[in-house]
Amino acid sequence: CSGVLAADALSPARVAGAHVASCHPFYTLASVDAPSSDFTGVTFGLEGDEPALAVLRPLVAALGGLPVQVAAEHKPLYHLASVLASNHVVSLLDAAVRLLAVAGVGEQAATAAVTTIAGRAVANVAAMGTAAALTGPVARGDVATVERHLAGLVAAAPDLLPLYRALVADTVPLAERKGTLGAEPAATLRRISQGEPAGGG
Repeated sequence: CSGVLAADALSPARVAGAHVASCHPFYTLASVDAPSSDFTGVTFGLEGDEPALAVLRPLVAALGGLPVQVAAEHKPLYHLASVLASNHVVSLLDAAVRLLAVAGVGEQAATAAVTTIAGRAVANVAAMGTAAALTGPVARGDVATVERHLAGLVAAAPDLLPLYRALVADTVPLAERKGTLGAEPAATLRRISQGEPAGGG
């Protein structure tokens, strides 16, 4: 059930005559004390010997899951995708809660605020795809707002500067795909994300 290891991890069993495969739920389980029994709509990454996969596909279907085939050499990237979509989303939400705390918002209210807006963003991605769902200052080429964000971080949370700059840099091509970000603000935002002045001087 490993997300990152391919079925070759079971090669001794294969040598002994067994058919082997990996079957990983693209899912997050935050506590071993409260395991989920509902896998409806959950994607399962399958990889391995076809006879083993032939057994696993109906098993995944019986759980309500959605099987997808993953090549052995792509298992690390497949697993990284799950990490980005779950583990690092939690990290981003934590950063947002921390910033709201600096702004004077209590933890309970902050958690409610960030989970509500994140839930809406996820729903928009599900409905429209990533590019169409993108909103915010990078999407609209609002360089002044990004600069204000950076100034705020310098003053109150400098440890988050590398994260924010990396996110701006990664969001620019997505905004270009959306079609709402012009060439000039895109170039400026790329400079800003590298820590350079907006004017390039």
